[in-house]
Amino acid sequence: MTALKVQSSVLWAIGRKLCAFEAANDALEIAQGPEDKKHQMDLLLSAASLYLQDEKFEEARKKLTEALSVAKELGQLGQRLRALWQLGHLQLRLGEVQAALATAREAQELSAPGSASAAQALSLRATALSACGDRKEALAAAEVAAEFFSAAGDLKREALLWAFVSELHEESQGDLGVVRAIQAAERCITLRRQAGDAGSEAEALLRAANLHLAAAAEGCESNAEEKAQEARRLYKRCNDRAGEANSLLLICQIHVSSAGRLLLEEGSRGNRAASQSLQQAMTFANEAFSIAKRLGDKDLLAWSDYWRAMALMWNRNFEQALRAAHAAHAAFHDLQAALAGDSASTAAGLEGEAHVLVLLAELHLLCGDSGGEGSADDHYRQAREFVEKALSVAKSGVGSGSVRIEGAAFCLQERLELKLHSKGQVSGATPQLEAPRENVDNLQSFPQAEKASEVQPQVAQPAGLEVSFVQSRLKEMVSEMVTSDEPPELDTPLMESGMDSLTAVTFTATAAKEFKMGLSPSLTFDYPNIRSMAEHLVEESRPTAL
Repeated sequence: MTALKVQSSVLWAIGRKLCAFEAANDALEIAQGPEDKKHQMDLLLSAASLYLQDEKFEEARKKLTEALSVAKELGQLGQRLRALWQLGHLQLRLGEVQAALATAREAQELSAPGSASAAQALSLRATALSACGDRKEALAAAEVAAEFFSAAGDLKREALLWAFVSELHEESQGDLGVVRAIQAAERCITLRRQAGDAGSEAEALLRAANLHLAAAAEGCESNAEEKAQEARRLYKRCNDRAGEANSLLLICQIHVSSAGRLLLEEGSRGNRAASQSLQQAMTFANEAFSIAKRLGDKDLLAWSDYWRAMALMWNRNFEQALRAAHAAHAAFHDLQAALAGDSASTAAGLEGEAHVLVLLAELHLLCGDSGGEGSADDHYRQAREFVEKALSVAKSGVGSGSVRIEGAAFCLQERLELKLHSKGQVSGATPQLEAPRENVDNLQSFPQAEKASEVQPQVAQPAGLEVSFVQSRLKEMVSEMVTSDEPPELDTPLMESGMDSLTAVTFTATAAKEFKMGLSPSLTFDYPNIRSMAEHLVEESRPTAL
């Protein structure tokens, strides 16, 4: 029996799954006598593990039910807890959340307080509570479980719990949620470093880098790059080329974000620094692309092209950016075809495709404004088509970023419809949507075409706006965007009032709708306070002399 059990494990390890299952079942047939009960229980648990790894869930459930019965009969508490642990995770994978909670409760009742088994039961309970949407209780259970693992000296499992705690805090959103998510991520990094697991440490560093980037606070980008560069070095040391490429892409994203922030907050004064950041972004994206090409990794190839296109767009190389974005679109399409049947990977591929569809719409709109290759009308038509496709994907709800994608597409749709209305080309083909409440991604809505002012006529107003009215409305809009109790002063820079590059996108789209104008996406960059912006809007609202 022992030989068959070992044979089964070896066969599984070398990829001969069918033979592994046969060996495990042969061993179970032999262990049928009363004296073989303990061996039978061990074999049932091993067979259940094999079935779980192969996603044969009903077979795994059957083996675990038998193992629980035998363990209870023999009074083998450790094996019974092991079976409950596996059963709980099986139930979670099948969406049986309430059953998983009941299993976790049973395991907790059987475990000694503060023991490793109690920690496992609590971590299972935390996962189930999170799946139920009870984030507060999930956090409480996860933090207690982490303390138990710490007392037991189990660094790896404690690190996993802190990674989970970080995710829960991030989901709560808001500045405090991000801060606590970063704190938990830093603790995870420390534990994985102490455990000497370089690969897992690199993974934790990348997560922390993403959180620092999402914090959108002064200095966060430098913290993000420091973490991402450290992750890159660790992946390189581990000879993990895919991990290294992911690190390079995150560093590229950090530089694109930095360039966008400089252009929005400092205007022409930030152009030189922004240009340097974009050059560095291109270097990192090209490195990632080279690695992805050698690996033949379609996902990495798609994202490498996407971020190359983003860097080129911010650098106003719209035609080159279009070519890179079309390459990314084709790569995401190929990726979905290659991963057909894998629901999680297909959803990730669809989310990537939606991001690139929004980018393609933005680029065609910018090319139409700047008088690039092809006619402006053709570019606007293609922009409309890509916006509609992006909205269709976002509405399907795939991926965690569907709301942000829909928000970015909505802003593009508003700009495009105002432009076509001013040109007398509105066909009514594009559906109108209610603006989502969430902020949208600033990286897909801000670069201004060099010739936009020459080709983007404003919608004529029947009479000019009153400056006092415009100032009053702008004050109200800014207060709503930054949730401030005090309305901003006329000459206070908007960025000092609490507006950031994310809210600036929504603000511009709201102002365009409020005053019925086709406004430049760089409105807050060109007119950084309420006084100058109001004067610009009043001037633009006056009827053009014939």
